[in-house]
Amino acid sequence: MTIIDDDPIVQALLEEFLLQRGVRSLKKAADGIEAKALYLNAMGKFDLILCDLNMPGFDGIEFLMHLRDENFAGVLLFVTGALTTTVNAADQLAKAYKISYLGYLRKPINFVELDRLLMPLLSTT
Repeated sequence: MTIIDDDPIVQALLEEFLLQRGVRSLKKAADGIEAKALYLNAMGKFDLILCDLNMPGFDGIEFLMHLRDENFAGVLLFVTGALTTTVNAADQLAKAYKISYLGYLRKPINFVELDRLLMPLLSTT
């Protein structure tokens, strides 16, 4: 499980949420560059990624393209406060790239909705 977000408060909130649901293996990155390095070091073994779209340097859309190039086999969920046009573009790209994609949640995070989306995945890990 991986959290990619440049906001340390969002990272901490998502981490606590996931730890409370039994996730024990958790990686965090502050941007796409750091996430790409984590992904390559893990030899592509990311099962679930929660990713922001607006990050400095290497944003979520650039990271999405990296996932496509690496034939990402996990599941992706965007958690973002990005503009609707950016979210729609990322949504369409994820589908076009045939990435297993849960969709997106807007910030501030609705943890009830996040729970609904993730529980089927977390109960199998």
